[in-house]
Amino acid sequence: MVSFSAPNTMTFQSRIINPNGSPLEAAAVNFSFEYYSHDNACLLYVENFSNVSMAASKGLVALQLGGGSRVLPAAGVASVTSIFDNTPVVNHECQPA
Repeated sequence: MVSFSAPNTMTFQSRIINPNGSPLEAAAVNFSFEYYSHDNACLLYVENFSNVSMAASKGLVALQLGGGSRVLPAAGVASVTSIFDNTPVVNHECQPA
């Protein structure tokens, strides 16, 4: 019997362009991802990525969501993947938005 489990992370990919049209190529960029309930009433999960090098990146970035520094909830079983599994909000910590 072979069994598989779902991954604990998701990949976020983007290209970031400055207002002048040039790609963002900074030595240290901070990213913060906030996930809200479907009605925007609850902030369910916050994850930060600090000092991401985008030098010589042509503005391209790829981050493993679920692999950053979790801010909210501070503890518990909620994960970046669990907030997308259609579980009712009552099973997740709710920070009023």
